[in-house]
Amino acid sequence: MAEEQKEKVYLPIIYDASTGKPALPEEIRLAILFADEIGVKPERGHVCLYFGKPWITIEGWYFLLRKYWPKACLKTRPLDINERGRANIPEGVDAWVAEVYTEEGGKLLSMGYGYARQEEPLAPKSTVETRWPWRLAEKRAEEDAIRKAVGL
Repeated sequence: MAEEQKEKVYLPIIYDASTGKPALPEEIRLAILFADEIGVKPERGHVCLYFGKPWITIEGWYFLLRKYWPKACLKTRPLDINERGRANIPEGVDAWVAEVYTEEGGKLLSMGYGYARQEEPLAPKSTVETRWPWRLAEKRAEEDAIRKAVGL
């Protein structure tokens, strides 16, 4: 009697952003369950681990925004001098705001803010380089605004 061959299951590579190392198989399974629960796709890089905890990546947040608000418009800009003053943001800190609208010219759904400085250490697998703190601040603002618009 021929032994039945089992179908191999391949897990997507999921990294722990806090270490830059691939997650262990059991951690990957938990991240996949988390991804299934919230409707993102781990094979597309929508989730990672952060100190062992499942975390939605910026790509996952963009995906969710399109899922819940297909016509949404995301706009970003650095805070101006007056906004920086009102928020007591010191020199050397990049500060951005992101706004999510239902569609181009539509209703404002949410706003988010992001801050970063060049000296700030980044996660080992971060796609943002330390020489671009403004991009890190902008990305944080986008994530903050999208998280509020999607409201998981």
